[in-house]
Formats: sequence, C-alpha cells, structure tokens
Amino acid sequence: MRSDSYTFIFAMAVCIVCSVLLAICASSLKPYQERNMAIEKKKNILMSLSLCDASGKMSSDDVEKVYKEKITEKVVSKTGQEMSGKTIVEIAGDDQYLGLYQRTDNGAIAIPIQGMGLWDMIKGYLALEKDGRTVNGITFYEQMETAGLGAEIVKPSFTNTFIGKDILNSDGKLVSITVAKGKASDMSGVDLKNAVDGISGATMTCRFVSGFVKSGLKTYQPVLKTMWSQSTAPEPAIPIIEKPTEELNKDIEKMEAGNNG
Repeated sequence: MRSDSYTFIFAMAVCIVCSVLLAICASSLKPYQERNMAIEKKKNILMSLSLCDASGKMSSDDVEKVYKEKITEKVVSKTGQEMSGKTIVEIAGDDQYLGLYQRTDNGAIAIPIQGMGLWDMIKGYLALEKDGRTVNGITFYEQMETAGLGAEIVKPSFTNTFIGKDILNSDGKLVSITVAKGKASDMSGVDLKNAVDGISGATMTCRFVSGFVKSGLKTYQPVLKTMWSQSTAPEPAIPIIEKPTEELNKDIEKMEAGNNG
C-alpha cells in the first residue's frame, strides 16, 4: 500500500502537468482569438454602415477586403479636431482622443458605444449618415444579457428599428434615441423619430442601452457638430454670366437667320 505522501505528490504532479498544458494551449491560441475578435469588430462596423448583411454571413477574408477598401479610421481630439499621424490602436486607453470609422464613399461614420448592461458590459457600434444625425445602423458584438430577453438586442428585429431615426429633436438639440418600455408610440413627450420600441421582458437592458447610446453621442458631439454645420451649409451659388447686349443681339440674329433658312 502506497503512503499518503505518494498520493499527494502524484496529485501535485498531475496538477502541474495539466496547468502547463493549459498555459501552452492558451498562449498558442491567443493570436487566433485576438484575430477573431478583431474580425468580429470589423464585421460589426461594416454591418452598422450597411456594408455587410445583417446576418453577418461574410468570410474573414471578405471582411478584411471590404474594410480595407471602404473604411477609413480616424482619430480626433475631444474638441473634434482630426489628429493626423495617430491610429486608433495607438490611442487605446487614452481619454484625450476619440476613434471613429468613416465610410469612404458616402461620408457616414460609425462610433463605438458601450456601457454596463444587466449582467456585464455591452459593446457595439452606432453609425450615422453624412448629416451626423440620421441613424444608419447599430450593432452589438459583446453582451451577456439574459437569453431570450435582453440578449435580443443583437437581433435585426431590434437593431433595424434604429435605422432612419434622428438623434436631434425638432429644435436641433441632441436627444439621442430612447428605447421605450413597450411601444414607442405609447410614450408621452417623446417624438417617434427619436425613439424605438423596447423588448418585452427586457426593460432594464433597454434602459441601459438608451443610457450608453446617449452618453456615446455626447462624447462625440464636437465631431457631430461639424457634420451638422456642413449638412446645413447653403449650396454655393452658381454664377450667372451675362453677355453684353451686342453679343446677345448677334446671337438672336443668328437664331432668326437659321429659322428662316
């Protein structure tokens, strides 16, 4: 019969070997996990900007290709000034700068949004059209909400209701998009263009989404103000070139001669 010390040493050896194997697996898989997360973020950016189907069925290679061709990453200061020479990766964790993603063909932008949900952090992207006020799309790529209830925020049946909504009220004030408790039409004092229907049984999650979407928009307000001013700027007047009277008379004579001929 083996002693207790042998059993203890054997158990310790097994634990150490298993720990080493797990550490090796975790370290070897980490680059793949990081790449998959980066692809998932890019896919959500594309989805919010209408460059990827809402189902998200796009290969990793296609995501990389479309992202490279259609998206420009920009870094801006908190006052809205574009910062050349800096990348979004470089400013990670630096509160002095903001990162955004602009669609190269139509000027629409996507901004990151995140906040605490019912159980854990919810992260996603909100895209606005070139006017800086009309919602182009919204996605959530990370959430731990209750399955069948709060977790429904990731589904197109919810996210698609944001499309076309206005983050400004009739006075031009930033009011964001309110997720209603139930039907948006039943809310008092809220314009329907600034609200969407909530999810049944997920009142708290909807409230949290309303809160951090508005917070994200306020953070990017200096950038949005520039877009608002550009979208309301008057069209440049087309100069009218007047010909001297003598030249006009000659043109008229030529036209009459041609008609007589």
